[in-house]
Amino acid sequence: MKKHISILGSTGSVGKTALHIINKKKNFFQTYLFSADKNYSLICNQIKKYKPLYFIINNHKVFVKVKNRFKNKKINILNSFNSLNLKKKSDITITAIPGLSGLQPTIKMTKLSKKVLIANKES
Repeated sequence: MKKHISILGSTGSVGKTALHIINKKKNFFQTYLFSADKNYSLICNQIKKYKPLYFIINNHKVFVKVKNRFKNKKINILNSFNSLNLKKKSDITITAIPGLSGLQPTIKMTKLSKKVLIANKES
């Protein structure tokens, strides 16, 4: 059975490294939720390649552009963790959002994930 994996900070170095591992172990993982801030082209590439069910984009301008680009796709693109309502828990969540901005999403995902792996010293 594939484990649902979520990556908060999917466009950063830790997130990209996690996705590199997922590429090698496709039979073990199914992408579930990603979050990022403002790297528009990488966000779009990750949506196309990994097809997560949810993508949370913190930067409002980038959120609007991505939402418009993928409006006919089966992905829930959100602008904040507050509006997040998952259908089921993620099996594994990697939190790799730098600084204090990673604290709120990490706390939120402790309730929405079975296991949380923290790559953020502030959280």
